Amino acid sequence: MLSRKELKKNARKNLKEHYLFFLIVMLIAMFIGSIHNAAFNIVNFRIDNDSNVGIALVKIADGDVKGAINTTTGNYITIAETGKSIANREVEVEEGVSQLKDTVWKMVDYMSKSYFATTLFSGLVSMTGSPEKAKIALVIVAFILMFFKIMLLSNVFKVVYHRFFLQGRLYKYFPGSALMHLIGLRHWGKVSLAMMRAYLFKLLWSLTIVGGVIKRYEYFMVPFILAERSDISGKDAIKMSQNMMNGHKWECFVLDISFIGWGLLNIVTFGLVSMLFSESYRMTVFAEYYVELRKIAKESGVDMMERLDDKYLYEYASKEAIDEAYADVVIAAGNQEEELPQISKFENFLAKFFGMVPLYNDYEKVYRKNLARKLSILNYEKALEGVIYPEKTYPVKPPVKKIHLENVYFMRHYSLPSLLLMFFSFSFIGWIWEVGIHIIEDARFVNRGVLHGPWLPIYGSGAMIILLLLNRFRNKPVAEFFLAMTLCGGVEYFTSWLLEVTKDGTKWWDYSDYFLNLNGRICAEGLLIFGVAGVAGVYFLAPVLDNIFSKISTKKAVIILVILIAIFVVDNIYSSGNPNVGKGITDYAFSGTFADLPCSERILYLRNIKMG
Repeated sequence: MLSRKELKKNARKNLKEHYLFFLIVMLIAMFIGSIHNAAFNIVNFRIDNDSNVGIALVKIADGDVKGAINTTTGNYITIAETGKSIANREVEVEEGVSQLKDTVWKMVDYMSKSYFATTLFSGLVSMTGSPEKAKIALVIVAFILMFFKIMLLSNVFKVVYHRFFLQGRLYKYFPGSALMHLIGLRHWGKVSLAMMRAYLFKLLWSLTIVGGVIKRYEYFMVPFILAERSDISGKDAIKMSQNMMNGHKWECFVLDISFIGWGLLNIVTFGLVSMLFSESYRMTVFAEYYVELRKIAKESGVDMMERLDDKYLYEYASKEAIDEAYADVVIAAGNQEEELPQISKFENFLAKFFGMVPLYNDYEKVYRKNLARKLSILNYEKALEGVIYPEKTYPVKPPVKKIHLENVYFMRHYSLPSLLLMFFSFSFIGWIWEVGIHIIEDARFVNRGVLHGPWLPIYGSGAMIILLLLNRFRNKPVAEFFLAMTLCGGVEYFTSWLLEVTKDGTKWWDYSDYFLNLNGRICAEGLLIFGVAGVAGVYFLAPVLDNIFSKISTKKAVIILVILIAIFVVDNIYSSGNPNVGKGITDYAFSGTFADLPCSERILYLRNIKMG
């Protein structure tokens, strides 16, 4: 068994080679909640110390009721307190009601402060015949949404990035297939259920102090085990982790607390050290530790270890093994690629520099077919060189109807109709994002943006800029990430300035209370979101949307676009003289008698309006 010093030495070497890639992976993991610590809070910290109901829900899910009760916001009440809130409003607590029940009820009250949510709650009251039952229904909905977010996204991505750290020990590059590993095998749901089981078991054991600590280290290797073999059930993954950790729990605990110095430094730097270095460093160390424990367990004949048989995750494959696994690619490499139909010089210029073509035509069909062939051959050649993991040697064979990764490959040309449809799609997604944020944080439905329609053109414009101007950087994910941050940040800053100049100083967003903001126009949180969203859009969402839009005939696409553009132009003309303004849009002082009414009185008020 290697010493802690040797493990960390190997880990630092691995981290040095893959630092930027691991940094982006960990930022994404923090962004979607795969990693729950204070590191990512630095980018969304506000000066008024706002928090949200999601933090309290997570605390309750982790059994920290006291922590949930002490979670408050600066301008509105989300969690019950027995004293005064930061806004100096007293919270009345009914005698005999437990703190946990009161906490949940106040969370529901917080969720129902918008007209939309209050109306929904009123409907639930009508259906159930009881405000108490309606509250329970809302709590159930909130927990279901959080549950699926944790299980289907956060926990599954945790397995994905554990595999990245294992592959990074041996291989230099991470092809697109590494990210799509679970999707290609159709194991996303299987891994989700396995992680769910481990999560629930740890949650139950955390109700006992000693049991929670012990089970943390007994289950420690579950994500690594699933990263190696995604077809293992949750029950078996837990058992295998327990077998591996037998006699090693204290050792793992000591290795874990050896990072306490980094933890203290993280506190001093408000989480920046963890976000930028120590979290990735810790993961590389435990990847080394897993490999050592796996080796010891196999040599000792520990039960069930024979199922960990992803041989080439730990050693290079021979040419014979790769040729056998890539037999279909070897055959394809011997065939000539199809000749591309002729296109004009202007079309060739657009395709080369901006990655676009006027229409999805025969040229693009042949181009993509040849591209898929080149991608397969390239992966084969890189596998022979030993710079990427040979995906086709994975011991679990994919289903017959495997999702072909070439079909979502990002190095493609986008047609003009597809780009325009994606502009509206990303504008709508951006609108949904911002409306959703305000529903969660401010408990109000707010039609965000200058325009009145369900779209935020700044998001669509950002997506187009990334797809077109950064076309030549698509094969460099790290550069794409930082360039997306820079370009989108520039667009947001310029748009904010332009709106203020042309609309008499009116602001449609203001980040003055956010950490690391520039004149209130852009902030660190927004830039990181742009980087993460830009990478997700370029390497996954845009190719998927393009696959859908490419199946629409040119005639139908033109009709759809004419309708959308006409509505969009009318909205712009109308909004130029009557911009979308008001509370939560340009007015950030969230005050009003209706919002301050207790939940029951708001429901009664709405009912009276309906009856009147």
